[in-house]
Amino acid sequence: MTYGWIALRTASDPAGEWSAAVPLFGAGKSPPAPYHNALVDLNALDPSLKTSVAYSEPGVLAVDARLYLSMTALQSRIGFRGIGVDHTVFLIASDNHGKSWRFIHTLLTPEDAKGVGCEFFDGSSLAEEDGRFFLLVAPGVGKNPEVHHGTMAFEFASLEEGRLWRDEKQEPVVAAYFAPQPGIFSGPGAGQSTYDSGNTNGGLILPQFNLQAYPEVFQIFQTGRRIVPRN
Repeated sequence: MTYGWIALRTASDPAGEWSAAVPLFGAGKSPPAPYHNALVDLNALDPSLKTSVAYSEPGVLAVDARLYLSMTALQSRIGFRGIGVDHTVFLIASDNHGKSWRFIHTLLTPEDAKGVGCEFFDGSSLAEEDGRFFLLVAPGVGKNPEVHHGTMAFEFASLEEGRLWRDEKQEPVVAAYFAPQPGIFSGPGAGQSTYDSGNTNGGLILPQFNLQAYPEVFQIFQTGRRIVPRN
């Protein structure tokens, strides 16, 4: 983790020529020299990120000339079972095409995960459907919390403020759940999904680990499902 960072490449067209990779996001003193050229220290954006050791799996959405980006902060946890890692999903934004970023809000915590019956959330992405905005995350559950089990969708009460809809107990409200295909022996599971409302026939795109298709085990499927079905 010490030598990891998140890089950015851009292109005017996905099929066109891409720019050189820019080391965009780092975590505190990581990465160290000679790789210490990350443009944004995410740990410095908010006190809640100060102890993060690494960041992973960003999801991005452009709305009204603003870039929103969700990702997971990995933070050390010391408990009765020794040293572990907590996963916290948060939201940042840029109003100048990614030149600078500001922290908006924490979206999901380890306590939120336990409230809906899983160990942690990871693999986030952002989506829009019929003017409503959603956070898609992969829940980790079971004896092996590193296994992803499908995709949960949470609706934003306010994307600008980074607030999800919550119930009277302040637990996040699950808007939809997409389970892995039961006929596929998945092993490590599935769930780091993405969604674009323009993909009218494909619906939610869900990856799933298919051991029976070895060596092509990393597969991506079109579910044909909207986030929230029309009445």
